[in-house]
Amino acid sequence: MTRLGARVAAVLAVVVLSGCSVGSSGVSNPAASQMQAAVKEVAVSAAGGDYAAAGVRLATLQALLDRYLADGQVGGDRGAQIQTVINQVQADLRTLATPTPTPAPVASPAASQSPSPAHGGSDRSKGKPKD
Repeated sequence: MTRLGARVAAVLAVVVLSGCSVGSSGVSNPAASQMQAAVKEVAVSAAGGDYAAAGVRLATLQALLDRYLADGQVGGDRGAQIQTVINQVQADLRTLATPTPTPAPVASPAASQSPSPAHGGSDRSKGKPKD
């Protein structure tokens, strides 16, 4: 699993492991359901190599988290855990979306040429008397 995949899985685990109420898990059931769906969309896009789409979906997850924190459907501690992993996934997506320059191809040496007579090649005139 890639580092990004592991981080997306970590967000999913943080959200999925929520219980029935905000008091016991830090995430309400409706918030957990919607955030789980958003995390899955991020994971699918990232796994497919579509990092731009994964970034858009991660922004949706961020908006959900912000809304649920404001509404009290996500507790402060759980929200901080989710935010930490969102930040890490976001950094990974930026890194992966930045193309790495490919090195210029190295020119191969010219095809091996026959050695010239001056460099040990055969010269039919050697050993023949000059006219």
